[in-house]
Amino acid sequence: MKYKVGQLVLNRKLGLGKVLEINGNEVLTYFKDELTNPRTINVSIVPMEIATEQSDPFFDGLSAREIQRLRKPSKRRRTAAPRTPGAASPPAAQ
Repeated sequence: MKYKVGQLVLNRKLGLGKVLEINGNEVLTYFKDELTNPRTINVSIVPMEIATEQSDPFFDGLSAREIQRLRKPSKRRRTAAPRTPGAASPPAAQ
């Protein structure tokens, strides 16, 4: 099955997604209803269906700039920075 960048696809478990990049059998896809995005799907192992309807309000509302940001997930970690032993605690909020 041939996939194209920008195409809407369906995964039985993850739902509706938009193809962002293709590298051989690995298809980088942003899934509309998933918290962990984007995901790389090896379509030789887990094939995805091409969505019958190639229009969706969520994906249609994304600008080219927003789609570009989806391709490059943030490398920032969302964990707290490690504390240095002996460092003073920040003042408590009132």
